[in-house]
Amino acid sequence: MRKFEWLFKTTFLFLLCLPASFAGADCAKLNDAANSNAAAHYPRESYSVGGKGRLYFYTAPSGECRDDQTFVIPGDSLVLYSDYKGWYNVGYTNPKTGNDASGWVKPARLKYQGTLGPKN
Repeated sequence: MRKFEWLFKTTFLFLLCLPASFAGADCAKLNDAANSNAAAHYPRESYSVGGKGRLYFYTAPSGECRDDQTFVIPGDSLVLYSDYKGWYNVGYTNPKTGNDASGWVKPARLKYQGTLGPKN
């Protein structure tokens, strides 16, 4: 009986010490909050993807919200919609298929290309 009591206490303490982020981020809530507070960019700005390999999109501005199905590669062009706490909310349109995607990325691999409309 004492063995099980020790195991229960040890497991309870272990779970108690886990960081809250271990449970995972609520990406939908994070995205809603970011969109409500993000700084919009007008006119829209264009950026090209640099570096090597895939640049994954995130469903919210958090490292825990990576969308493993959506990415761009070096040379692709992105449109900046807004920014929030060091993240860019961007859009991409595939020039071959016309399919589009949007999401959050860290701007470190992006190179400014210019504005897409008249400056106000």
